Amino acid sequence: MISSEQRIFNSIEQAKNILITFPIDWNGDALASGLALYLYLKKMNKNVTIAAGRIDGAKNELYKFLPGFSEIKNSLKNLAKFIVSLDITNAKVDQIKYVVDKNTLNFIISPKEGWFTRDDVRTSTSGYEYDLIVAVNSPDLESLGEIYDQNVDFFYKTTVVNIDHHPGNEEFGQINFVELNAVSVSEILFELFKDYRAELIDEDIATCLLTGIIYKTKSFKTPNLTPHALAVTSELIRIGGRREEIVNHLYRSRDLKVLKLWGRVLNGLEGRDENKIVWSKLYKSDFDLTGATEESLNGGD
Repeated sequence: MISSEQRIFNSIEQAKNILITFPIDWNGDALASGLALYLYLKKMNKNVTIAAGRIDGAKNELYKFLPGFSEIKNSLKNLAKFIVSLDITNAKVDQIKYVVDKNTLNFIISPKEGWFTRDDVRTSTSGYEYDLIVAVNSPDLESLGEIYDQNVDFFYKTTVVNIDHHPGNEEFGQINFVELNAVSVSEILFELFKDYRAELIDEDIATCLLTGIIYKTKSFKTPNLTPHALAVTSELIRIGGRREEIVNHLYRSRDLKVLKLWGRVLNGLEGRDENKIVWSKLYKSDFDLTGATEESLNGGD
């Protein structure tokens, strides 16, 4: 019996145009694993696009160091085309132009010889631009936001590969690869890449995958960290994953807006029981005044 891993790469090999997408919250693992897959498929010489719902300014700054980040699209345009066909068996075309009349688009075709009738005209719709969708770190289709909401028919008529590690995943794909024991989707993708064609994993792909793991474990500080995740991390660093660069961008450097927000947090600190319990309050006005967002306080999901 063919395994899920084999089905995934069989679908990829057969596909002409592939779309990679991830949830609208742009969490670090989803973003980094999506980019790793994008770069990997590019090295397989596949025609591939990566797209996700619009990003806010703070995350744009946080993750733009990742290879391929500038290639992420925020919408899907011209997924299918409406085609008007004209049979020119009995008449040849001399000139074509179009005119917009209020809400009507008129095509004006002047024959060189003969004449056209309504029987010579037919209309059709082309197939969708992509013949395979790969969704990473997505518990359901709704989590994709506008990429799904504005293209529901496309998602239901196109093969979907669903790669995730969350127990609440709805297994919405025709091919579902959900590894509950994995710390991150980046960890899952590394194993898939390694088993398929390990030689394609370069320093940029390793850096993206390593970013996903570091993000999900808050730089290896969370209790969900596993020996396998550490072993994968070691291999990624050996390949050339740029750990220092990742940590510097995710944890050691902060936008001025974020620093101002944290200043308000520290300025409002209160404590009790000899400061064994410490807290601070933030209000909407604090975010408005500093220009920061709630995401500025998060280090992972």
